[in-house]
Amino acid sequence: MELWIEAGISFVAEQTFYPEVSESDVAKRLSPRSTLVNVHCRSLHSFERWEQRMRDDPLCGEMFLKKLIPIVERLHSELYEPLDFDCPSFVVNTDNGYQPTLEAVIAQIDDLYSRPDIHDLDRALHLPE
Repeated sequence: MELWIEAGISFVAEQTFYPEVSESDVAKRLSPRSTLVNVHCRSLHSFERWEQRMRDDPLCGEMFLKKLIPIVERLHSELYEPLDFDCPSFVVNTDNGYQPTLEAVIAQIDDLYSRPDIHDLDRALHLPE
């Protein structure tokens, strides 16, 4: 991410950020050189979804699952709320689709930074004939 920032490249980073670890990393390494927006996705049912996927996976096995369950339960509770990166933050509920929608989040970010909609930038210029 630091290399992309230094090269002037805009990007979206899909990553799990961990409490008491990621905040200082972001504050020291990314915030001073970039414009951050935290879009935090969460689901009330993420643990149950994960557990069902693992039970359906023939490679998982009950012993492995029993070892992982306490860790995943702890992470589910620790990662439910967005971390404070001292930047605008949007929470997206993923229980059933996306609420708010991706389009709504993009519109809010565009409004926040007074940028034209990306679709306006993509449109070809129509010159008079």
